Amino acid sequence: MLDDGREVQVFTLRNAQGTSVEILDLGGIIVTLNTADRNGNFADITLGFDNPEQYFSANPFFGTLVGRYANRIAGGRFSLDGQEYPLAINNGANAIHGGLVGFDKRIWQATSSSNDSEAELHLTLISADGDQGYPGTLTVNVTYTLDDGNRLTIDYQASTDEATIVNLTNHA
Repeated sequence: MLDDGREVQVFTLRNAQGTSVEILDLGGIIVTLNTADRNGNFADITLGFDNPEQYFSANPFFGTLVGRYANRIAGGRFSLDGQEYPLAINNGANAIHGGLVGFDKRIWQATSSSNDSEAELHLTLISADGDQGYPGTLTVNVTYTLDDGNRLTIDYQASTDEATIVNLTNHA
């Protein structure tokens, strides 16, 4: 549970080889990825924190979904179709990785599923028009898939109701 009372859930995807990944509904954060080395020894190969609250302070975005816009936007503003949009500033004079309350700090709607060859986690987030200064309501769907070939795939889909900018990634 976060200091503000929001409940954070951990979802674990496993495959037949024993590989597993733990993902929070907070920011879609990959907190562990346990996989075998060439000798069959399992270890967590990701960087992260033990407590979800740590992702809110001095966080270098370990394992998080980054958005609405991954990277820096110089001066914290951009122009689109002749209109200038000032953004939430969170990196000196710049906006980085979605602003003060980017996708990494949101609780996503989550559902998980599995079958004989893979396990999936589906995350959905709706970012309202004007959120952090960005135009348009943006609906984002992210699917994490761990298959029996030990591949972790992240698929991103986004739709909007008006022109906007979007650049999604994961910072694992």
